[in-house]
Amino acid sequence: MKGYSIFTPLIKNMLEALEEQDNVLLFSEVRYGHKKEFTGFPTAEFYKKAGGGRVADTHSNERTWSYTLLLIYEFTGNKTRAEAETILDTAVDMVNEAFDKNSDLSGNCMKVDVAEENFYDIMLEEPFIFAEFTITIHDFVDRA
Repeated sequence: MKGYSIFTPLIKNMLEALEEQDNVLLFSEVRYGHKKEFTGFPTAEFYKKAGGGRVADTHSNERTWSYTLLLIYEFTGNKTRAEAETILDTAVDMVNEAFDKNSDLSGNCMKVDVAEENFYDIMLEEPFIFAEFTITIHDFVDRA
């Protein structure tokens, strides 16, 4: 049966495979769930948001599984805010492009929507900037 147990590792693997120029991984860390400590930046963090569904016909239901994806960048040291924003913007573009090119998670679902990009920054011990997405996976499941 399709569900979070299938989609969570697919999303994680997809994000971990993203590379910048010269085969350098885009993210220092890709993780499922919230953690306070970071091993480097940018970091991709995602977690379950919601699920839903509706009756499609007498044999199947249309189901949705949603995740929140946060791209996180801490800018300290010699990085300016503009440089940090450029790094995060590049990561956002690469995530969007990856889901555009693999919009059915390699045949594991009907479609994936990536939407609601929000950008914000927070001052903790150091300044952080974030990009937040909602990833919604759509598929049909048998009612039998």
